[in-house]
Amino acid sequence: METGWSGAAFYLLVMALAMFWAVAEVLRSFENDPVRALRNGWTWVFFGVNAGFSALVYLIFQFLPIPSIQSLDPRLLALLVGVGWQTLLRTNINIIQPLNPEIGKAVALSIADQYARVQGFFLKRIDLSLAEDRMQWLIRAIDLPVAALEDSLRVFDSAVQTEQQEDIEAYIEKTKQLPEKQRKLRLANLLLDRAGYENFKSLVENMEGQHDR
Repeated sequence: METGWSGAAFYLLVMALAMFWAVAEVLRSFENDPVRALRNGWTWVFFGVNAGFSALVYLIFQFLPIPSIQSLDPRLLALLVGVGWQTLLRTNINIIQPLNPEIGKAVALSIADQYARVQGFFLKRIDLSLAEDRMQWLIRAIDLPVAALEDSLRVFDSAVQTEQQEDIEAYIEKTKQLPEKQRKLRLANLLLDRAGYENFKSLVENMEGQHDR
């Protein structure tokens, strides 16, 4: 086992590599809003938790009584754990192994189960935080004239996705049977989905400016 500064460097390597896993997971989970997701405070706590779990896996594998692992160069072990710690998490580690397997079962520690719960917790918190911001802008959008939302949808869709212009017109026509508030919410939500958060904010601010004139 490495000690001192060299030992600390191995842990830092493992934790740094684990951060790439965390970044990839956040980008995969929030591909429609990656910038805000990466800026979110819960995301950085999640990064820290990933680093902690990877360091725990590295610590456990350093002390496993397996000759093939113990014979590895510490730098190689740190690299393998840093790159593949998500796979290593799925390994059940037996804490207590009965002398006679027919008498009882081994008591195992499943790090994967614990990590899955923690990961789910943080991803949900990130999603709720992002949703809160989206809701605030949707509330502002439904105070705008319905005609402004329709025109913004048409203009944005024709500029970005011209082949779906007919679908937009059909959707707008379909919403006309709904109450006004619900109709505005449907139109604003579609505009948010098509344009993305940052573009949606700019569109709402522009529509508010034009409406106030």
